[in-house]
Amino acid sequence: MVVVVIIGVLIALITPAIFASVRKAREAAVRTDITDLEKGITSFKTEFGGIAPPSYINFPSNPADWNTSTYARSRAIIRRIWPQFNFAANGGDTGLTGELNGAECLVFFLGGVPDSSGGLDGFSKNPSQPFKKGGPRVGPFYNFDSGRLTKPDASGNSKAPEYLDPLPGQITPYIYLSSYDGRGYRSEDGTKLQTDALTTSATPWYTQVGGTQKFKPKTHQIISPGSDNKYGTFGDYDGKNFKSPSIDDEDNITNFSSARLTP
Repeated sequence: MVVVVIIGVLIALITPAIFASVRKAREAAVRTDITDLEKGITSFKTEFGGIAPPSYINFPSNPADWNTSTYARSRAIIRRIWPQFNFAANGGDTGLTGELNGAECLVFFLGGVPDSSGGLDGFSKNPSQPFKKGGPRVGPFYNFDSGRLTKPDASGNSKAPEYLDPLPGQITPYIYLSSYDGRGYRSEDGTKLQTDALTTSATPWYTQVGGTQKFKPKTHQIISPGSDNKYGTFGDYDGKNFKSPSIDDEDNITNFSSARLTP
């Protein structure tokens, strides 16, 4: 009887430690995944003259609409990446139309144009028609696991996949927010994520507590919602004391923290 009690006590002591160890290993895999995504962003910038992938883009269904005010910002972004882009031919045509949010932009700009099998085939080396299928390619800049490419909800662009982290049971994608090479995070990008019901906040980025300075002010933020599948409220994060804005933020995993926001 005493032996049974002792075994029970040992199990009670060991089990939480095992669960904590498994959790940390899984979260470390997410942090490694984020690092690899960042390497992909660096490769994209190297290929395209130091220009980072945007976290919002709007593709018109009619190429003539590139010249309208609705698409002025997107036209300027595309022109910076591909200076010879043929807007009259829609750059060879991605098959995508409408707005892409930050989760979708992460996949599109690192993965490239979808191929006939549903995979991602990089971009054409034709400087005026980078969205043309076939022929010599550049990219993909990240090797996306097809099993984690998904469109988990009815919001956003139905033809643009998003990417899940490797946590078991994950249903909410990474979000990507660009600072546009230090020019600043843009409200339109945040509003689009909220409109697509990925976030409840129109300002889905983290700032350093006690000020307005955002984390990664010159590059980007990549955020996993963690195992609860919820991003939380975003906002001020006390990285020194690991204090998150809300309970839902605590298990988020990002590119500016070495582990979950609150251990």
